[in-house]
Amino acid sequence: MKPTLLCLFVFLNCLAQVRPIPLTNCYRIVGAPGPEDFALDSETGILYVSSHNRRNLEDIGFIYTVNLNDKTPSLKKLELEYPKNFHPHGLHFTKTSDGKKLYVISHTKRKEDPHTLEIFHIRKEIVQLEKTIYDPSFSHPNDLYVFEDGRILVSNDMVASSKFTEFLLLFFRIKTGNLAYFDKNNWLVLQPRLVFSNGIHVKKEDGKEMIYLADTVDESILKLELNTKNAMPSVSLVKKIPLDTGPDNFTEDENGTLIFASHKSGIRFLRHASDSKNLSPSQVFILKNNGTTKEVYANLGEEISGSSTALIYKNKLYISQVFEPFLLSCDLNPPSF
Repeated sequence: MKPTLLCLFVFLNCLAQVRPIPLTNCYRIVGAPGPEDFALDSETGILYVSSHNRRNLEDIGFIYTVNLNDKTPSLKKLELEYPKNFHPHGLHFTKTSDGKKLYVISHTKRKEDPHTLEIFHIRKEIVQLEKTIYDPSFSHPNDLYVFEDGRILVSNDMVASSKFTEFLLLFFRIKTGNLAYFDKNNWLVLQPRLVFSNGIHVKKEDGKEMIYLADTVDESILKLELNTKNAMPSVSLVKKIPLDTGPDNFTEDENGTLIFASHKSGIRFLRHASDSKNLSPSQVFILKNNGTTKEVYANLGEEISGSSTALIYKNKLYISQVFEPFLLSCDLNPPSF
């Protein structure tokens, strides 16, 4: 399919522009190919990074760490016994009653269990594979959120059996994206239909569990209430937050503020996926409690292309990306919000 048709019918933003919002003292933390997602252990300052050469899906991926408290943070590959056919995507760090855990989505490329959830147990500096989970509800998992009590939410970006089907779904903006939910006993599918469900995060607000779910193609964020009091868990729409950019992954800072990276131009992102010389704009926003957003960083792609996750830690902004082998660190001083 010609890029012009993809631009016209799928993303409709070939001419989309960003207004650069530079930050100071930006530098690259190099060494991990395709660091698409990361998760922070705020107690130690250790950042866990999902790394995979996403331009060559046959390559095996790894988990890297960065100690953000170091004067000069660096990426270090975790040496451990990885599961077979490990191709990491979204990941989530949480502290459970059984200790610290890292949950990682892996696309195994196998026919029987093409997508798995890998659970790693973290004991001090030792990380070990604890368990591998597969369930048919993992139609095409992208991101996940793990509750401290062991419940899990997984975002399936779409339900498609082939690349051609994927194109048709995007072409006609058909909403097949959903959520897989584990209630500590069983997996089931929840049905907040999205064109392309991506980043997911949960916050407790007024005693209710609120899911923030990114729809990258629809350029919006859905705020959903998770209802678990009835026999059958469900979600209900509280608010749709329209954007003019495609949101990706979420993180939450120590003040409870949500931060997300986004893709201004879908077609430029696709061109960047095929060739690193094609730059793709990067943006970072904060999402305020009232549902409004504030852009805190923007770049045309020269500094970092295809931003996927952003994190604020000790007045610094850390940004990941889908393809190139580095994270970007910039000062936020004074804080931009």
